[in-house]
Amino acid sequence: MISILAVLFGAVIGLALGLLGAGGSILAVPALVYGVGLPLNAAVPASLAVVAVSSLGGVLPRERRRAVQWRIAGVFGASGIPAAFAGAALGRLLPQRWLLLAFAVLMTA
Repeated sequence: MISILAVLFGAVIGLALGLLGAGGSILAVPALVYGVGLPLNAAVPASLAVVAVSSLGGVLPRERRRAVQWRIAGVFGASGIPAAFAGAALGRLLPQRWLLLAFAVLMTA
């Protein structure tokens, strides 16, 4: 069952993404782990899906105004895909405790 808390977290994440273009995963992972109760190994892929889908809500209105720089977005995206595959593979090998610590360091950096 989907809780009202999950709906509220999703709305806050969507607002941050649409307004700032950032913050989705930084907000989603802790919300999914501590707010919804998912284990980290389920929260990470869920967070990726949340950010991918929610980002469309911020991109589409900006694309209508021709404000999206597709060339640089393509370069960032294309170089990020293999790195994301590598990160996912590494994440399967590391203990969840280490991943939570790495996430905490990233959040405070």
